Amino acid sequence: MEKKSLNQLYESRGTGSGPLSNLIPVSDLSAQGRDVLINATAEDLAAISAASNLRSVDYLKAGFHVLKGPGALLVVQGTLKAGVVQTCGVSLVPVEAHVEADITQTYTLNQVSEGQEVEIAVSDDDPPEPVTNGQIDFGALALEHFILNLNPYPRAPDVQFQTEALGYEGEDGETFKNSPFS
Repeated sequence: MEKKSLNQLYESRGTGSGPLSNLIPVSDLSAQGRDVLINATAEDLAAISAASNLRSVDYLKAGFHVLKGPGALLVVQGTLKAGVVQTCGVSLVPVEAHVEADITQTYTLNQVSEGQEVEIAVSDDDPPEPVTNGQIDFGALALEHFILNLNPYPRAPDVQFQTEALGYEGEDGETFKNSPFS
């Protein structure tokens, strides 16, 4: 299996080629909506772990419900749960962590052509994502929220960063310690 970077995983979204890829056509949505469940396979977990520089991803599950919204909008709501092992940023020991996220995403069926002006109010939430090729990749949506909700600075319990060792002696012999510029 070829190792992909996070950028490559992101670029493969919507193509059906990335890990967790789960393309669902929006044309067959009923008035009651549709449930979509994602449970990552061992191969998916290994690819995600390698691309995101995690020690391991133990599990990744997501559940979504997609409904037709007003006009040409689709509303997706769901939850994501994952178990990961990260590396402590101070001691480099393994740190187990759990990722949980509530997901709400709006999609639009209207196609925006290149050069077309789109009006977005600053007070609005994020603008709707366009539906690509008549389908939504729920796996890519889950992967995006997984990455966004990882702890960027994992730390093992009871580990302290030792700032005393960061002292600096200036040209005039004055010692500076515990400064953010040390």
